[in-house]
Amino acid sequence: MAKKAPMKLGGFLLFFVLVFVFGIIGEISTFFFALGKDTKTTVDTINIIASPILAVALLVSTLLIVQHKKSALSVIYVTLVMMTLYTIVYNLNTNDASLDSMRFIGLITAPVLYVVIGLYFHHSNRVKQTLVN
Repeated sequence: MAKKAPMKLGGFLLFFVLVFVFGIIGEISTFFFALGKDTKTTVDTINIIASPILAVALLVSTLLIVQHKKSALSVIYVTLVMMTLYTIVYNLNTNDASLDSMRFIGLITAPVLYVVIGLYFHHSNRVKQTLVN
């Protein structure tokens, strides 16, 4: 039986590929911004450690999606968990009292957003028909 050709990237799958690419750029920018500061805070140290890891995870996720690999799903789930942990650690270590409400919003909305993205990748027919190799 002949193997069915994968669907092309499109719709929300293409949207998330673009979001991941912008995420890579953002993580690299965050890394160099934190690295270039004269006085390092706890948040800067977290960024210096986490940003390259997240950038690589997003890059691998993007490449696997573009190559239509089934293993992309596992890597995406791991990346989303890492991003959730990073968001929680980052928000808990931000010491600016004027940002307390923003920290609270970040602690709630970011993990919910990552769960929604994970559910999209888990339930989407386009993802199932595209990531077949």
